[in-house]
Amino acid sequence: MTRLGPCALFANGVYAAAQSDLSTLDAPTVKNLLQTSTVAAGAQCGRGGLSGGISAQRTSTKNSAAIQDDADSDTQAVSVSLGYGNQTLGQFGVSYAYSSSEFPNVILPGRPIGDGFFSESLSLTAQKRFGSKLTTRGSVGRTKVKREFVPPGGELKFNSTNYMLGVDYLLGSRLTLALSADRAVLPSGRAGKLYDIRTGARFSGSYKLGSRFVVGFGHSYDDINSNADTSLPGLKVITDSQTHSSFASIRYRQNENASIALDVRYDDRSANLKEFNYTAMRVGVTAEVGF
Repeated sequence: MTRLGPCALFANGVYAAAQSDLSTLDAPTVKNLLQTSTVAAGAQCGRGGLSGGISAQRTSTKNSAAIQDDADSDTQAVSVSLGYGNQTLGQFGVSYAYSSSEFPNVILPGRPIGDGFFSESLSLTAQKRFGSKLTTRGSVGRTKVKREFVPPGGELKFNSTNYMLGVDYLLGSRLTLALSADRAVLPSGRAGKLYDIRTGARFSGSYKLGSRFVVGFGHSYDDINSNADTSLPGLKVITDSQTHSSFASIRYRQNENASIALDVRYDDRSANLKEFNYTAMRVGVTAEVGF
């Protein structure tokens, strides 16, 4: 938006409406319009190698299918970060994040309002560039999750290790390779569950074919573990799933502001409920225009 002394202020909003993906529906119906809206604002400041930032964000999701009503959610989050860096040491920092997720349609006996949970994360971050070819980045920390309600015998709160590790390598002037792994606790978008513990790994690459064409390729793996002790009686709930995805793309860039891309992806998913195992071939075309 603007600058105020050493700080850059920003604000943004996003609205999206799309057919739910098969991996997010633990239900016999696959007709569900998922609407997501996000607003965020904050500031990023820096001077003399020192940097800091603060941001706030609110995300709301709505589902059209009645069986997905329990997955409607509202999440508010705030984060603060401090860092220091120079060309010799790289970039180092510490960050704190707090979020509150509410599920207004999950009405439990003796509780007139919806269910939800809170999470707090404290992480250390680092990024280092080695010459002009290799860049490494990562973060590691702990996330504390506390639920608003838990059935008898359930776990009211727990701690989880969260991390993100990544390596980018430029091979020659045309080929770029990237490898990353991450683990995080996130609000679940599926009925009958409050949160997902997602662990994943990804390999990707891009190759420049001249000045206008770029070819992309890669493979990813995602493992999702979810709570299920607040699901409705009789509702089948996937608590564990693994998905392998291989993908490729070709992008044509007319100029700095306009491009079109063709994407192909193959998914192979397995879950603890066999009726929700599937393979899928997906083809997409994306056109982008900037102003």
